Amino acid sequence: MDHGSKNFRRRRRFDILMDRMHEKVLLPEDFTLDRYGITLRLATPADAEFILSLRLDGKLSRFLNRTQPSVEEQRAWLERYKEREAKGDEYYFVILHRNIAYGLARIYDIHDDGSFVTGSWLFAPHSPDGMPILGSIVTKEIAYEMLYLTREFGDIRKDNHKVLRYAKSYKPIILKETDKDVFLEFSRENFEKYKVAYINICSRNLRNWELDRNENKTHP
Repeated sequence: MDHGSKNFRRRRRFDILMDRMHEKVLLPEDFTLDRYGITLRLATPADAEFILSLRLDGKLSRFLNRTQPSVEEQRAWLERYKEREAKGDEYYFVILHRNIAYGLARIYDIHDDGSFVTGSWLFAPHSPDGMPILGSIVTKEIAYEMLYLTREFGDIRKDNHKVLRYAKSYKPIILKETDKDVFLEFSRENFEKYKVAYINICSRNLRNWELDRNENKTHP
């Protein structure tokens, strides 16, 4: 076999490998993940009422696109979303603790170059302590570890001070700013580095929240 044939085969194997790297990974329809004391599962049309209850909360939805106050329209939106989910274009998660739904998060704008966006990060005001941050972290871990995505982008309203402060704690690159928004690029390296402290603190807060709740039940 001559060197030209060997080189051709090497290039062909490399091309096949690169093609596979850019293929979208599909999560199964019954996907669930238990991690750090919380559970993430894919949203379904049956979650329409719960999702709408969060999106219609004036304080929670201040920085979101306006939502019509119709369970039927929310259910129809979720049915259309399931089509995007089936193609690997988007994943919408309901986040639970002890089988009770408290929050939401989404991975979307998934592209062949490995880029993605996370958002729709909403949690009920009575959510267990530490749960929103843990929900954000697990959502990003799904993107990196299970979908094999590599580059996270985001745009955050400047008035959304808490979320912006949290996002900046991962030391992202600030791509640009407008009067209203900050556009960011996050690295997996920084995510892996800075998430550890959050996991430790928020997991402890979640355990303490559960202990306090159990004590309140036993001591009327």
